Amino acid sequence: MTPPEITPSEEKPTTSGWLAFGGLLVLVAGLSDIFVACAALWKSNYFIGTSHDLLIFNFTAWGWIWMIVGIVLVVTGLGVLWGAWWARITGVFFALLSLLGHLLYLSAHPLWSLISVGLSLLVVYALTVPDRRATGV
Repeated sequence: MTPPEITPSEEKPTTSGWLAFGGLLVLVAGLSDIFVACAALWKSNYFIGTSHDLLIFNFTAWGWIWMIVGIVLVVTGLGVLWGAWWARITGVFFALLSLLGHLLYLSAHPLWSLISVGLSLLVVYALTVPDRRATGV
């Protein structure tokens, strides 16, 4: 007696170590952005320089921008871990945005920029290579 064949709609999602890695990195990036936002909002003298050194806006505006980005990244990281397709697309978008931003800062912070570019590339790989039905957990 042969076992019944499983149709594609009945396949169980697989777990992916790459998705777990990518989801956790996006989650940590979001939490980091939230902490930076809190520092910018409540203790702007923590940062070196003055608000006149910023190209646009001030520390309060940047604090709110980073708070929103951080919350989006935390939700995205959790979505990646749960296998949401929209979260993988959003994660790739923010990883490429981060990669571009750190390339622009390469001359100011070469080591940190190169590390960030490498991590961004790893996140893009981690979120694009696994099967569409895969989850991180």
